Formats: sequence, structure tokens, C-alpha cells
Amino acid sequence: MAQARAQIENGWLSVGENILGQAEHDDSGAGELLEQVAATRMQINEAAAKVEKALERGDIDEAVEIFRRADVSQNHNGKVARLRSKLKSLAAGRITDSINEGRIDSAQALRERIEPIAGEDARISELSLALEHCRQAGECVVDGRPRAAAVLLRKVGIICPSAKWLKTAISQVQQAAESLDEIAAGPLGLIAGTHEIFDRQLEVDSQMNDRVHPDKNAKCKAGAPNASADSALPGKFMLQIDGVGGFLVLRDAHVSVGPISSSARPDLGLVADPNLAVMEIERADDDYFLRSAETVYVNDAAVNEKLLANGDRIALSNRCRMKFNIPNPASATAVVDLSSARLSRADIRQVILMDREILIGPAQSDHIRTGLLTETVTVLARNGSLVCRTKTGGGRAGSSTAIAVGKQIRVGGISMVLTKFEE
Repeated sequence: MAQARAQIENGWLSVGENILGQAEHDDSGAGELLEQVAATRMQINEAAAKVEKALERGDIDEAVEIFRRADVSQNHNGKVARLRSKLKSLAAGRITDSINEGRIDSAQALRERIEPIAGEDARISELSLALEHCRQAGECVVDGRPRAAAVLLRKVGIICPSAKWLKTAISQVQQAAESLDEIAAGPLGLIAGTHEIFDRQLEVDSQMNDRVHPDKNAKCKAGAPNASADSALPGKFMLQIDGVGGFLVLRDAHVSVGPISSSARPDLGLVADPNLAVMEIERADDDYFLRSAETVYVNDAAVNEKLLANGDRIALSNRCRMKFNIPNPASATAVVDLSSARLSRADIRQVILMDREILIGPAQSDHIRTGLLTETVTVLARNGSLVCRTKTGGGRAGSSTAIAVGKQIRVGGISMVLTKFEE
């Protein structure tokens, strides 16, 4: 009896009936339970007929409401299962259409209604993630972090590529980010308290670590040149920081990596067997793509192209390995750690693939980590040069300092100098 009751409560009416068939015929408890099964089946059949008619009319809301009132959403009746599958499919299509049309409110409302019925449905879960990214992007805009909003909206575009409004929205938040950068570098950036507003652009939202992941199944696409690159600033230079080390900075969106002695000299030349492959690492929006005509290895798997993710291990050979990192999910700047690969210059500690900024400080999310600083220092590319910005300095609430080639500057507890790269 206990087994039969458990099966019936879990929606397996036929299984419960079969178990009850093995009970004693004069067992009044079994008879009562069989009557309950018959009543439940009648209720299910009636609800299924109403749901079917509602779906024929395309009335998703009514179908969901019938499922809810009848409490049969998790029943395992064959007809109910087919109707539930059809309802989830129609709901996913309706949610997708609403997102594509920019009706995030309507999409969110339907998602909340369908959620108790959808269960672990893959498409509904994917659309729920897109809606969550939209919500977070809105919060980022309100909170003064438009660049983080742009990252999230691009992820929505991967899930919903037909949402044409995203292109305009991303362009608008990018313009807002650039405007805040310009204001921060001007007189208003020196006013007490305003630096906190500007610094929000480069904050790491701790919740983004679990939500902003590259789509592993996204198709690799050719990227446009780095639109934010300033033409007067060298595409390759050294950033020397006393007590920390030397860092090779590459600003181009397209970087070739391979043996320094190969016929086509790569941007990042490694001291390695000249017969090894020359691979390309390309930044497109906020994603990085690896491509190679010859086989290379990422996380010990042979590949010719790969959408790179934070922590990926890249190897041209057993003796030429490196690790790809994106420490800050709100920044498209990446860091390449040369674990066993060697450069022609021994003073280079890491390679920085710079997008717009380099964060230097004690935090895990900083691109260059050092205990010599108690707060993050931001190096920004702006108007053909680099600008170093801190929250405190010089007795003011905020400080911005231009970094000239060959001129040493001191900021916080460190001294740094930008030099031309010479192999």
C-alpha cells in the first residue's frame, strides 16, 4: 500500500494500480486508493482535453492555467506528457519572439508562468539565462557600469541572435562607457567623490563570474579590428614595474604566436623549434578565438580553432606551453602566462593582450597582481596615449597621470615606465 501510494502521488497512476492489483481483494484501503486513482485519471483526461483545445487556439496562458489548476503538470500520463512538451515548445517560441521584439517584460512574465511546468527543459533554461543577463545589464546601466552591461548584452546575442535591438543597445552602452572615460580623465574626474562613480565601470560584479561564460558551442567568427585602439599608441610595448616585473603588452586585436625563427615572423615570437605551428589569437568583441592551420593543443585536446575560455592551457608542443586567462569578466583584456614557453627576453614575466585597460593591484581580478598596492590602479588607453588612474593620490580624491614613453612615473606604492619593445 505504501509503495502504491508513493507511485500515485508521484504521478505514476498505472504503476500504482499494478501494485494495488497484488493486494488482498478484501483490503478496503486498496479499494479506496483505486477509487482515488480512477477519480484522478478522470480529472487528468478532462484537463488534457481542455489544454489541447487551448493549444489549438494558441492560448498558452490558458493552457498553463489549466495545468496549474488541475495540478497535473508533473503527471506521467502519455497524453499529458505530449501536451506538456507541445506547451513548452510553444512557450519557448513565444518567449524568443518577445525577446527578439524587445519585449523583455512580456518574455519574463511568460517565463515565470511556464517555469513550474518547464522543469529542466534546455531551451527554457537557456532563455531564462538570456533574460537574467538582460536584467543584470539594466542594473549595470543604473549603477553606472555600462561596459559590464555591454558584456552581458553580447551574451544575450549568442542565445538570441535575431534580436536586432541588441546592436543598438550595445552601441549605446559603449558610447556611455566612452563618455564616462572621457569625463573621468577631465577636470570633473578630480572632484572629491566623483572617482567612485567612474570606477564603477571597471568594478567586478562578483555575480558575473557564474553568469558570463562564453558559449562553448558558439561558432568562431572573424573579428573586426580593435575599434578602440588608439593609432598613436604603439601596438607593442613594454610596461616595466619596479619590484613586480616586465610585461609585454600587445594592443592589436589580431596576434600571431609562434617560433621567432619561423619564415613569417609572429607578433609574439617564442624561442622554440622553428617547425612548430604559428597560431592566431583574435579578439572579437569580448571573445578570443584561437586558429591554426596546423594542429595545436588546448587542454590536451588537438584543435585547429577554439573559442578560448579563462584558464585554457595552450601547447604548441610538450616544451612550449602557456596559459590563457581573463582575470576580470568586466574587461576584455587577457593575460598569457608563459608556463614553459620562452621569449627572447628573459625579463618578460607575462604577456598582456590589452583591450582598453590594464588593472594593476592586489585583487584576484587584476591583470597584473602585486602586493605593493593596497588598491587597484587602472591604466587606460585614451587619445593616443596611456593614462594611469588611481582612487587616491596627491592629496585629492582621485588622480589621473599620463604615461609618456621612457618617462618613469610613481603611483601608489609602485614605480613604472613604458618603453618600446626591442627583441
